[in-house]
Amino acid sequence: MVKRGYPLLLVITALVIAPFFPSGSSPVQAKTAHKVVYRYTVRRNIRAVSNRIQLPAGTEKSTNWAGYTVTAADHSSPYHLVSGSWTVPIAYGTSGALGAQWIGLGGYSSSDLLQLGTIEEMSGKQEVVALFWEKLPATAQNIGTVPVGSRISTSISQNNEGTWALHFSITTPKRQRITKTVTVSVDTAYVQGMGTSAEWISEDPSDGSGNLYPLANTGTVQYTNVSANSTSVTAAANRIHPLAVASSASRLLLVPSNLSNGGTAFNTKNAMQQSMTFMRGLPRHRFRISHHSFRVRR
Repeated sequence: MVKRGYPLLLVITALVIAPFFPSGSSPVQAKTAHKVVYRYTVRRNIRAVSNRIQLPAGTEKSTNWAGYTVTAADHSSPYHLVSGSWTVPIAYGTSGALGAQWIGLGGYSSSDLLQLGTIEEMSGKQEVVALFWEKLPATAQNIGTVPVGSRISTSISQNNEGTWALHFSITTPKRQRITKTVTVSVDTAYVQGMGTSAEWISEDPSDGSGNLYPLANTGTVQYTNVSANSTSVTAAANRIHPLAVASSASRLLLVPSNLSNGGTAFNTKNAMQQSMTFMRGLPRHRFRISHHSFRVRR
């Protein structure tokens, strides 16, 4: 369990995958794994050396999260609703390379995290895409597989005092429309942790020992209809935290764009390992980081 008092940047466990749409390929599968906790001392606000990449102001370095998270400004209400949409990207890479896209409540400054999304795995030369949802610290649950190019619209909302709805709305490339809703029981204490942040993330997953899997090149993933508590990311109620994935050798791997469309859209993209540098004279920020662990079983 991660101690309170340090912002939790990364928290995820292991997926268990089973088919949802008919598919001749073997979906990603996973086993429960122990979470591995690391502490990093990083500087806030990183920028790329290359002129081809300009990170949003205040971007924070992460080992495997890219995108945006928001925390509540003073006297703002806790987060009780998050939504976002994206299209499952075409992925490239060696067999076993992974990528993941998801939305969530909690997990940045709390170990309580409720999330749902997609994970893309290269199985040989074929990309296999699975849907998942997860309530930490329990093992993530599979909801099925979807074709590459499917449009994924997601939301997490409160049904009543004790249950929450995790909703997928999927449109496949053949225009097949499928919806799936999972109802999750959440106690009051967990809701308090969930309410501390909302996020929209592209991830480089890791195994149970905290070792990152080869990152699948998912190109540019466009997030749209992004909102928290029915407001845009740039609403006055939110403190905005852009996140970029960087390697231990200070190479950028995944980066977010600036927010657009009134604070309701952005993209993440593969940065092709361009180098970066830390801006001088900025305060240090300490993160206690736990990796999202995927154990892939062939």
